[in-house]
Amino acid sequence: GGHIMMPATANLSAAPLPDSAAAKSLNVRLLIKWAISLLLPPLFLLLPESTGLDGRMKLFLVITLWAVIVWGFNIISEVAVAMALPILYVLAGLLPYKTAMSSWTDTLTIITLGGLILGHVVMHTGLTRRIALWGVNCMGGSFVGLLGGMTFAVMIISPLVPSITGKTILFGIIAIGLCDAMGFKARSREATLICLGTFLAVTSTKLCWLTGAGDVILPVSLMDKVTGKTTSWLTYALYNAVPGALYTVISVGLALLLLRAGGHSHMRATMQEQYRALPPMGLAEKKAAVILVVTVLLLLTEPLHHMPTAYVIFIMGLVNFLPAMGLINGKAFGSMNINIVFFINGCMSIGICANAIGMDTWMTERMLGLLHTDSLWTSSLICYGIGVVINFLLTPVAAFVSLVGPITQMAQAMQVDPAILVHSFQYGLDQFVLPYEYAPFMLAMGMGYIGFKDMALVMLVRMAVMAVFLGCVAVPFWMLVSGWL
Repeated sequence: GGHIMMPATANLSAAPLPDSAAAKSLNVRLLIKWAISLLLPPLFLLLPESTGLDGRMKLFLVITLWAVIVWGFNIISEVAVAMALPILYVLAGLLPYKTAMSSWTDTLTIITLGGLILGHVVMHTGLTRRIALWGVNCMGGSFVGLLGGMTFAVMIISPLVPSITGKTILFGIIAIGLCDAMGFKARSREATLICLGTFLAVTSTKLCWLTGAGDVILPVSLMDKVTGKTTSWLTYALYNAVPGALYTVISVGLALLLLRAGGHSHMRATMQEQYRALPPMGLAEKKAAVILVVTVLLLLTEPLHHMPTAYVIFIMGLVNFLPAMGLINGKAFGSMNINIVFFINGCMSIGICANAIGMDTWMTERMLGLLHTDSLWTSSLICYGIGVVINFLLTPVAAFVSLVGPITQMAQAMQVDPAILVHSFQYGLDQFVLPYEYAPFMLAMGMGYIGFKDMALVMLVRMAVMAVFLGCVAVPFWMLVSGWL
């Protein structure tokens, strides 16, 4: 989908465009990418029976690896690949059609639609531009200032909003507004830095607090069932507030370091000028602001009204259609880019198929076999590694349900604090490179502003750095807290 830049030459008229060296080079690279995507995945079929993989599992790995390679090389639209996945699983005889398409009944579909409507409204009324320009001026007008301010805001709201998907949508809308206000094209390095940095802030801060996300509460409750103890909000904070904050700073810092975007020294002056030129808030913009504030308040007060995040986001999106609001109509909705809905539902079929053919059981059995060790440091790093690897096939919920109990029992057998191994596993499950590994990550990628290659670089480096962070900082800190408690 990019433009081919022709090299400068002294005799441009002598270079025939159809047979140019650049076009030939592009064709060769494309053929190599196709060859890798078609020839590498079938190698899974040659794996011996001693691996425990049956024919269905091997077919699953072939199809899934093909999709992953095509995504990485950007050979075909990622939406088309995601849409093809459930059909390929059906054609391969791995799933019945209704099961392959069952993701469309998941609440993630309605939260995505609601988020799209909210994003459309606050962007087209000019509200996100106003928020973004205000933020640039308050945060110093640099990428460090922008992401620093964004991270600080996320840290404040993180323990108050237990929905990671809700926070991803809210802060993602602001991040996209920043990109549009500063003229950064979707998937450019600058747009990737802002949107990926914002997502890392959202997902990393959840580990600081027991109320940071549902997938934080779950492993702790599963651990407590085995130990017979109760982990309070304060106890969890004592273990994780400091390491989680450092983890967040390192995550966002790596994005800044690896995606250095130069040539924007004039950014602050330009944004200040644009901010001063903004007209007073119009009626539509004020209505959008009210909608956004009410949405945030409903997310903050979820423990009181018990309305799930998906319903809050979806209903608040539909409120914009009411005649009294008049912020969106059927024609505007029809013009929205809803590719993200197809992308997310296609990606979710990977987890559905993995569970249906027993890949989750196969993976769990082999992961548990690695835990037999007498060293707390080694066990912690193994738990981290298990989280990283198992994330490719299981959802975080399935991984926690399958492994937290055995990990806790192993810790008890070793006579060490189970929280240290469970938290190490949590940090491992927070490492992901491919969008399908984590639903909020699919939301962030599906918004279309994060470039795949730049994202993959940051996430792979982060994965390695965090293993060092775990062994040198987090585990010693947890041991200290455990001894003190």
